[in-house]
Amino acid sequence: MFKKISIWIWLISIFAILIISLGLIWSLYYIFSADYPHGFKGKLGQNVKKIAKFTDDGFRLIDSFTTAINPSKINFDKFEKYKIYDNEFIDNGYILLSTIDIHSNPVTLLYDLNLKKNIYSWTWPVDEILKNTTVQKKITKCCFRANHPLILEDGSLISNSSQGPLVKINKYSKIDWILDKHTHHSIYLDSDKNIIVPSVLNSKPDRTILPTREDSYIKVTLSGKILEENSIREILEKNKYFGLLYGVGNYEEDLIHLNDAEPILKNDQFVKKNDLMLSSRNLSSVFLYRPSTEKIIWLKNGPWLKQHDIDYNGNGKFSIYDNGVIDSYTNIIEENTPEFRLKNNQNSIKEFDMKNNQITELFLLTKDNEIFTSGEGVHRILENGDVFVEETEKGIIHRISKNGKIRWSIVNRLDEKYIGSLHWSRYYNREELNLKWLK
Repeated sequence: MFKKISIWIWLISIFAILIISLGLIWSLYYIFSADYPHGFKGKLGQNVKKIAKFTDDGFRLIDSFTTAINPSKINFDKFEKYKIYDNEFIDNGYILLSTIDIHSNPVTLLYDLNLKKNIYSWTWPVDEILKNTTVQKKITKCCFRANHPLILEDGSLISNSSQGPLVKINKYSKIDWILDKHTHHSIYLDSDKNIIVPSVLNSKPDRTILPTREDSYIKVTLSGKILEENSIREILEKNKYFGLLYGVGNYEEDLIHLNDAEPILKNDQFVKKNDLMLSSRNLSSVFLYRPSTEKIIWLKNGPWLKQHDIDYNGNGKFSIYDNGVIDSYTNIIEENTPEFRLKNNQNSIKEFDMKNNQITELFLLTKDNEIFTSGEGVHRILENGDVFVEETEKGIIHRISKNGKIRWSIVNRLDEKYIGSLHWSRYYNREELNLKWLK
């Protein structure tokens, strides 16, 4: 009898240990995964991040670089290297895109849309960059993103690792300089040929009781010297937007999440050169800021949600990439990992017209073409009214006509199993690039 009881006690103990172990593993995964708002802390979080998981779309980015394709869920025709849908249309532009090569080296490629091939490539010297920066040491070679690269007239590039230092390399992929400063997201030149890039302040305001990330933007010379840095929180406070900052919702560590700081390049009757278009993802707000007077000219909170990439298209009209999502840990809407998509909502390109204060929908990306990216995405309205779109989380670039039809799609296919992820590409018209340095 005692022997039977001992066996049962042994079995129950083993079962209890198994349940506790599974619970612990699940808890750690939840705390350190993308589904947790402040995840990826420490080595454990980084290791959990490396787990490849298939989503409903059939793939998920691994280590921010490679995309694993599940052939049972993916239409491979859509993933041809260059898929043309409009055979009568000829595109003479270029795409500058950051991705990886087959050996997982971070590279930036210049793709000629007319020739349908890469005409130049840069390889980022990640090991050397990491040796010469104190910023975001958790970034490793596997997770280095050459984000939103900017090409200069001599063939050199400026980029960051999206939460790392700002780096300039020459056309031979050698480092010109490293700005040891926490920078991220968009990179643009203003009318004076200075670099405008989002950053994070090193110091915290005295009044800040709770720990928050202090987003800012910096102005940097082409030689890598910081000219000025301005806090987004202070800009909003000076312009009396206290309710937007502090009056809605619960405490948020990443309160602002600046994902675009884009300068106006010339004057017209609505804007002045070096005005800044700013996009705060976590406030679902975009606004036009005039540094010369420290005034916000206009600010719009919605109807976009967690938007990216605001552009000025002239005549008082601005276009915004609307992601149409809210963060998953609110647990109130339809799941779409790693964030939730509002029911009946979608990615779209919206337009704000300063003249009449009207907002219209230019392109319904998800409804018309099943284009959806939850946490990133960039666009550009082209001269003929088409739109260039990077579907970042699926690693695909599209050109879409005014009537909503895809003209072409590009993906950086590495082999039959993998495609390289994208890190904010740029479209250039032929006349916008001086390629004399190629010779």
